[in-house]
Amino acid sequence: MSSSETFGIFMVLLAALSFVNSRYWRFPPTIGILIGGLLLAGGVKALDLLGVPLADRFQATVTSLPFGSLVFD
Repeated sequence: MSSSETFGIFMVLLAALSFVNSRYWRFPPTIGILIGGLLLAGGVKALDLLGVPLADRFQATVTSLPFGSLVFD
């Protein structure tokens, strides 16, 4: 997966979490994104424990990302 595809997926997930937060949860934006990210991470971990191969691939992709460059640059 290329870095532009990963960035696109990252942005879509961020927009979806922002929408869910503003529509249903109504937390302050930073808290809503944090809670949503924790739920997504927990979901991926649960799928990994169930043996879903896509979860393992997703974890490998996220682990290989230069997170500091992706977020701060």
